[in-house]
Amino acid sequence: MAQASCSWRRAGAAVLDVQGRLDVAADGLGLGAALAAANPRNLILIVTAGTGVARLGLETVDVVVAAVVFVGVASLSVAAPVVYSMVGGAGARSSLDDLRGWLMLHNQAVVGVLFLVFGTVLVAKGLAPLTD
Repeated sequence: MAQASCSWRRAGAAVLDVQGRLDVAADGLGLGAALAAANPRNLILIVTAGTGVARLGLETVDVVVAAVVFVGVASLSVAAPVVYSMVGGAGARSSLDDLRGWLMLHNQAVVGVLFLVFGTVLVAKGLAPLTD
């Protein structure tokens, strides 16, 4: 959204009023949340986190804090490269392009390892109550 804002201003477009900016930001955040939640990889993590928090029997405030922390940590994988790109300049963009190429080449292996780790953790947590 920050990049879109910079592009919008560089193009000489009329500046939106504050309410218009908030509407655009809210629409973008809502669409981003919907697309992120619809991703099967994210759904697995969301359901697992929600189940774990539900089993703890926390108060409403504690559940909200846990959800905010979960969203904050989950957002770091997107926010960190964006901030690095904006602050680091051309060198950061070059590094991020190299990393992007590597990740695109090895996407299946990375996702496979992540699912293996998550699956192992979930099975271990599921077996723990059975052995008590």
